[in-house]
Amino acid sequence: MKRILYISILASFVLAACGGATTAQPTATTASTSAPTEKPTMLPAPTSAPTEVKIPAPTWEAQTYFDEEIGFALDVPATWTYTEQAVGERGSQVKFLSAPDISDNAVTIEGGVRLIVTLYDWEPKNDLPAFVAVRKEAWSVSGSAILNETRLTLDGGLAATLITLQTPETTLVYLLAYVGEKYLVISGEGDLELAKQVFLTLREVTK
Repeated sequence: MKRILYISILASFVLAACGGATTAQPTATTASTSAPTEKPTMLPAPTSAPTEVKIPAPTWEAQTYFDEEIGFALDVPATWTYTEQAVGERGSQVKFLSAPDISDNAVTIEGGVRLIVTLYDWEPKNDLPAFVAVRKEAWSVSGSAILNETRLTLDGGLAATLITLQTPETTLVYLLAYVGEKYLVISGEGDLELAKQVFLTLREVTK
């Protein structure tokens, strides 16, 4: 797959959701606006209408990861590394690491972040609610519990679902979306607030 990675210095300002639940903040996202000094709620109780989110400028220097084949982009801290690999015959995966030595750690180092972006071919196409329902069932069977679930509309109108999951071992965050005829799942562990800031920069790009 053809990918481009470039570094950009983004304007710094105090994020409205630095700790605790964050509101519709970033991810290639939204049309609503929220004052940068307000403390929003990124994980409200699920509602019938999606929450629109707007991306604030991060306080960290960012690099943008592009997947030109599928058609999506994601902003991550410039110091992070990434690796790509195939997942079976119908999927692919990108692993982002805040430090190379946490790639395969059972537990992420304190303050570190490990993100895994997985792309799936799954039927039916373009039915995110059905895909989310299947994932939730699988998590339930494995003994995990959903702590919070929020439907989002990201920049460009991209629909996504943000989930905080408690597994028997740890707490994870997930973002699920449908991009370029594939289902995209981003899992985050470690610094969950930073992971969610990165999640919210997800957007579709023209191939």
